[in-house]
Amino acid sequence: MTKKLVYGLIFSLIALTIAGIVIGIVVLNSQSSFSKEIELTQDGATQENLSINIEGVYPTKSVEYSVKFGSKATKSYDVELSFEQSGETDMAQYLELSIVLNGDTVESGNLQDFLSGKVVALDLAMQKSEPAVLILRYTMPSEVGNEAQNLSVDFIVNITANPEN
Repeated sequence: MTKKLVYGLIFSLIALTIAGIVIGIVVLNSQSSFSKEIELTQDGATQENLSINIEGVYPTKSVEYSVKFGSKATKSYDVELSFEQSGETDMAQYLELSIVLNGDTVESGNLQDFLSGKVVALDLAMQKSEPAVLILRYTMPSEVGNEAQNLSVDFIVNITANPEN
């Protein structure tokens, strides 16, 4: 009877360990990417806000926010991105932001600079029924150490798109 109990406990311990590892992997990778679709209007400003919370990021880890712009017409837009603090910003000094539009990096730098009032202006040429993709990639460089552990950053990215005349 005792051997069965010991074997049962060992089996239970192994099962719980495996479950813990799987849950840990899911939680660590849960912030790997997010996406939003925005339909641009043809005759006025389109405004959207992305509420962003980043936590638990470690060196070399990236978190991506993807915005897919759609339009029912072939038209050019002036797009403006502004960044607004909405909570904790301790991690901002350790994160690098790359702004990628349709596969091309159009702007990059330290996230703290963007939160300090830096505005990004983009020219967006839309083709009828072909989406444009904007990626906001937040990466913690490999040289960042323990000073960034347990920090987070909460902010809002304001997106304004105006059709060109």
